[in-house]
Amino acid sequence: MDILMMCYIYVGMYAKYIFSYYEFIMIIVGRGTKSQQWKNNWSFSFRLQNKNG
Repeated sequence: MDILMMCYIYVGMYAKYIFSYYEFIMIIVGRGTKSQQWKNNWSFSFRLQNKNG
C-alpha cells in the first residue's frame, strides 16, 4: 500500500507538466476548454489527497 501511495504522489508531482502538455495538444486540436476542466479536476482531487494524508 505504501508503494502504491508513493507512486501516486510521484505521478502527482509531474501531473501539472503532463496536463500542460495535454492542454497544448488539445488547444491545437481545438478542445482547450475541456482540457482546462480536466486539469482543474485533477488539481482539486490532488489537493484533497494532500489534505487527507
